Amino acid sequence: EPQWYDQTLPEQALEAALELGAQYDYLVVDEAQDLGVEQYLDVLDALLVGGLERAPVFITGDFDHQVIYRQHAAGDEVPDARATVLRRIPGLVTLQLRSNVRTTPEVARFVADLIGEPTLYSEHRRSDDDQVSVERHTFTTMDEQLRLLADAVERILSEPFTVRELVILSPYARERSAAGQALANPATDARLTSRLGTSIDDATRIRWGSIHEFKGLEAPAVILTDVDLSKGYHRDLLYVGASRATDRLVVLEALQSKP
Repeated sequence: EPQWYDQTLPEQALEAALELGAQYDYLVVDEAQDLGVEQYLDVLDALLVGGLERAPVFITGDFDHQVIYRQHAAGDEVPDARATVLRRIPGLVTLQLRSNVRTTPEVARFVADLIGEPTLYSEHRRSDDDQVSVERHTFTTMDEQLRLLADAVERILSEPFTVRELVILSPYARERSAAGQALANPATDARLTSRLGTSIDDATRIRWGSIHEFKGLEAPAVILTDVDLSKGYHRDLLYVGASRATDRLVVLEALQSKP
């Protein structure tokens, strides 16, 4: 629950850090947008020789588009993570990543268009190799989505990608996700259910879980399910989920009714 992450955990961590004392000379932080709150920075400050103000620090993060754990919890009251970090770590030299070296250009363009920044990257180091990298399909019912999902799995595994290279992600928790619904329904297409693993960590079959669970990770092929852009926070989650794919991306999106 939010209270555990926002109060109980950092309070106990700070108590342990103060007992341990400042023992570390250098700090490296990835996904720093998730730590840009006072109580977490207090813990890191207590562990560093010279504290955050004087110790060498190297941090990376996406403070504009990947603050997905807090921004919907308290509306407009959520503090600005970037401003908090810059205030607590004065003298930081900031650099912006402009060269895309990880994904195919088509995946990168799709991700950039999602956030309305088509010029997000100034260059792409990879090529598309004349292969379709991104597909987008709409559905109206769960049964239709499960059929599209089974078709997408079949198509991707024939391209070829292995089951270990494919991940299915959803904005929802396991029980509400399309993959979870598939496993709970014995009538679901066996092309899908026979290939699904037990969780996001089961690498013997197709991994599946929530976008939150897979944040910070990547896979050659990603299928995003249960996307509903009528819900504002789904657009943010879609950006995070889509940027997990390095080579192949399929998005299954609820069809929006016309006004």
